[in-house]
Amino acid sequence: MYVGHHLRSEGAGRSAKARQEWLEPVDTLSSVPTPLRRAQLVIGALVSVPALLFSGCTVSPPPAPQSTETTETTPPPPMKATQIIMAIDSIGPGFNPHLLSDQSPVNAAVASMVLPSSFRPVPDPKSPTGSRWELDTTLLESAEVTSENPFTVTYKIRPEAQWTDNAPIAADDYWYLWRQMVGQPGVVDPAGYDLITGVQSVEGGKQAVVTFSQAYPAWRELFNDILPAHIVKDIPGGFGAGLARAMPVTGGQFRVESIDPQRDEILLARNDRYWSVPAKPDLVLFRRGGAPAALADSIRNGDTQVAQVHGGAATFAQLSAIPDVRTARIVTPRVMQLTLRAGQPTLEEVQVRRAILGLIDVDLLASVGAGDDNTVTLAQAQVRSPSDPGYVPTAPPAMSREAALDLLRGAGYQIEPEAEPPAPGAPPAPGNGRQRITKDGAALSLVLGVASNDPTSVAVANTAADQLRNVGIDASVLALDPVALYGDALTNNRVDAIVGWHQAGETWPPASPRATAAGHWRRPLFRPRSRASRPRQRLHRSRPRRPPRRQPLRHRPNRFRLPNQERWYRPRAISPGSVTTVSRRKSMRHWTVQRTSLR
Repeated sequence: MYVGHHLRSEGAGRSAKARQEWLEPVDTLSSVPTPLRRAQLVIGALVSVPALLFSGCTVSPPPAPQSTETTETTPPPPMKATQIIMAIDSIGPGFNPHLLSDQSPVNAAVASMVLPSSFRPVPDPKSPTGSRWELDTTLLESAEVTSENPFTVTYKIRPEAQWTDNAPIAADDYWYLWRQMVGQPGVVDPAGYDLITGVQSVEGGKQAVVTFSQAYPAWRELFNDILPAHIVKDIPGGFGAGLARAMPVTGGQFRVESIDPQRDEILLARNDRYWSVPAKPDLVLFRRGGAPAALADSIRNGDTQVAQVHGGAATFAQLSAIPDVRTARIVTPRVMQLTLRAGQPTLEEVQVRRAILGLIDVDLLASVGAGDDNTVTLAQAQVRSPSDPGYVPTAPPAMSREAALDLLRGAGYQIEPEAEPPAPGAPPAPGNGRQRITKDGAALSLVLGVASNDPTSVAVANTAADQLRNVGIDASVLALDPVALYGDALTNNRVDAIVGWHQAGETWPPASPRATAAGHWRRPLFRPRSRASRPRQRLHRSRPRRPPRRQPLRHRPNRFRLPNQERWYRPRAISPGSVTTVSRRKSMRHWTVQRTSLR
């Protein structure tokens, strides 16, 4: 008890003393050591200075923000691509303009837009052929005859000319086209290329010096629709089949954007790497037009600007009734021909060939090839087509059936009636009007080759075979892929004749014509590549012997050695018609049927 009380008394005393100290004015730093006291004074001074500065630099608050209207600039909408849509029948079998199997109106149109050419034809009423060949200055600086002995033409290619993959267009492309035209089967008009003895590269490949074995006035018609050699030679199929469904590299105002065989569509886009005047439209679309009613609706609604399709009088009238649309008929520069191979043992004799062609009804073949187009024009001249200036029908009258059979009898064939086999136990039945043509016990047979991807050619070939079978000739049709037809089928003698398309119009000369005992003109369809490959026949050479060849740009052996094959044709050719609508203007193409004379 005592201790606790003492503590309380002592605590109370201290509290009183503390209260007294707070009440009396005393020096608060008297009990602090001197160094600490100085530090506290300095710190106090430092703290007080910012306080004074802050109180002396006080500014008025900023004004309230004011709302301002911001002008927003809307970016212009992207420019809409200009596109031309062209209605067609189909995209065709292929896109190599130098192959007979790929000939079609679409192929010709696409090639003129995406491939470079040395010269291009332009209309000229004063010319005997209605057109003349002018230099394409977008590709060449010049092309002229630089020597007469030997005949030499020098092509100067523009330095900026290039393919879409930046590879330059050079003399290599000229050399490659020459070698393919003289070494591949089934090419279009190889006569001029056959006279070339060499192609040399000068000035870094920008000059092609072409030498000929003799003067060739039509040299301007060569080296057009040039192909990219560095691409075509390496793609699968090469020259013969590599361009069947693709055109990977081009050198014209347009490039091939896409090809859709299922929908029959080809889309061309403007070539941004083109070195000359660019094309105005951004896109050009070729697509199937469909039925006449659907095509008329598409043109009426403005979905289609151009149309080039087959059609008869009803289609022509339907499209002509659309306001602001003009229609006209145009001629397709191609004909259909039936070609007999004179090198085959069965067709060696002139009388046999004349008889076979005389047994075919050309008017019927024209009707089959024309389809629903009732505006068929027969081409009744050897060289010129009805659309060529100076065209005059020169075909002789068609041979009668009896006259054709007499020619076969003169060649040693027996024509016997074919009787139906009698039923068991019945007397022999009388003849059924059909006959059988044989020689030494073997029937006269003929195999017609045709490209399987061309329905029109197949239909015409089947009709021709039917006509020959009706008179006793064992005729059949062999439909093959174009590459096999013009390659393996010819070299291995699987076909005796070919039905297919050829270019129409005049060329100079008419592919080295040569006279026969029958007195009419004929020319080789596929040229032999070496003298050793030619069978010994009584026909003389198709061209004069050449001087020794100069060393070409590159040397490659000829890959095809074909036997001597000659074209014998009578009015066999059909050219399809179509309707063309251009910028609310249209025209319709009519059929031409080539009649060639047999004299």
